[in-house]
Amino acid sequence: MQSDKLFRRQVLRGAGGFALALPLLPSLQPRNAHAASGAKRFVAFATDQGGSFYKDTYPERSTLTHKESPYPGHEIGWGPLPRRTEGGLAKLSNILSAPESQLTERLIGKMNVICGLDVPYYLSHHTGGHLGCFARNDRHDPGSAAQPFIPTIDQVMAWSPKFYPRLDGIKHRSIVTGRDSHGVSFGHSNPSAGSGMVQKVSVKSNLSNLFNDIFQPMVAAPSRRTPIVDRVMENYKDLREGNRRLSVEDRRRLDDHMSRLAELQRSLTVVRGTNCTEGARPELDGAAGGLAASKNYFGALNDIIATAFSCDTTRIIVFHVKDTFSNFTGSWHQSVAHQNWQSQSAYDTLIESYRQVFRHVFVDLIAKLDVDAGQGRTILDDSLVQWTQECGPESHMSISLPVITAGSAGGFFRTGMFVDYRNMTTPAARLGMNVTERIGDVPAKYAGLLYQSWLGTALAAMGIPRADWEKPGVPGYGNNYSNAEYRRRYASGVWERGSEVLPFLQA
Repeated sequence: MQSDKLFRRQVLRGAGGFALALPLLPSLQPRNAHAASGAKRFVAFATDQGGSFYKDTYPERSTLTHKESPYPGHEIGWGPLPRRTEGGLAKLSNILSAPESQLTERLIGKMNVICGLDVPYYLSHHTGGHLGCFARNDRHDPGSAAQPFIPTIDQVMAWSPKFYPRLDGIKHRSIVTGRDSHGVSFGHSNPSAGSGMVQKVSVKSNLSNLFNDIFQPMVAAPSRRTPIVDRVMENYKDLREGNRRLSVEDRRRLDDHMSRLAELQRSLTVVRGTNCTEGARPELDGAAGGLAASKNYFGALNDIIATAFSCDTTRIIVFHVKDTFSNFTGSWHQSVAHQNWQSQSAYDTLIESYRQVFRHVFVDLIAKLDVDAGQGRTILDDSLVQWTQECGPESHMSISLPVITAGSAGGFFRTGMFVDYRNMTTPAARLGMNVTERIGDVPAKYAGLLYQSWLGTALAAMGIPRADWEKPGVPGYGNNYSNAEYRRRYASGVWERGSEVLPFLQA
């Protein structure tokens, strides 16, 4: 069986003309080895569980120096991200910390830390909520279980002519990857037409295959062979239009199949620009488990993302981080994640794992994207990178989901901010389970704003107007379902204005 574990050193050894480095150095890149001028890029990655308390996840509330009430009776605040140093580490919080040489003032100035975004019902375990397909959850809430599957925002971007006005050199509209099969991306079976059933987008876990798939050998011109779609077009027409026994569902399946063939044909005939030279297939060998394997895999993935964006072979990459970034060998779910309120040692293990994710996935990636893209900008400046967790400070609960971002999306966002959308002036009854407080953190008892509004804000930042995704009566991107007990906690205007760009963020 072929291993899909890829080491950073192996990428460096096998990358040939790509000259992947840590970090990518603009002085070593060809002068034209950057993405199309002004092109925006989107990276989203998600981690399992959650359960990290406010005191460890976010900067001190005292840094929220600006207070406003954009909704009647709902005061929220923002302030600059405070970098402090301690024992060789640069810190925004206990979790958001990394060596001083990595978490620089420059990178912090391009980040945002957002607190107080809620999915207003019991979402429980999920993979779809990160990017908007909220129905992909454990469906313990009856109302949630009745919600339809919808495409995630990465797929909305991927198939929008506003995001991709041209596809010159684009090998894949979007890439879903990660070391496991837990996809966070969902799309139509016929995405070009925006029709058909919504299903999980397949995950490309093997980094060697992903590398070869993105960086195909240079060709002088498109192949002159008969296009794949043309080979079956006549049979398709005869079957679809000439067979009266064909059901409506079978016609849909045929249309979906032809749409996928057309996109496959397009990707196979992409002519790679001269700004990227041919790379050799990275070598694979065995890998140790635990923290070392996680660091190697995601370090190599970040190298591939940085070069794919530099070469402009794709502009959307999303992935799931199932790894715990720990050498813990027991049941992480039961012995660590579910014990965060009961056991200090379990909680400390959880916090350390997120600290490792922040350092080795988030900071490592944004540093590699912060390279010259021309005209005084970097690839990171034109991008939106986001890290989200499955739940907030309480396991399974989707109140106050942390959102950590980097990049201004081409000047759309103000950056360098800590924003807290919780309505701290009006404590609400608990918005969560009846857990016992044993470690001393404040439970999630303050209503914030809607996570659906963040998804709409991300789409706006990527150039997708509200008219292209907004549905009547639905706040933000997603659905308008809410558990009645949750919904009554929110101030007037939060739902009614849920499709607007979130306060304070837009430049």
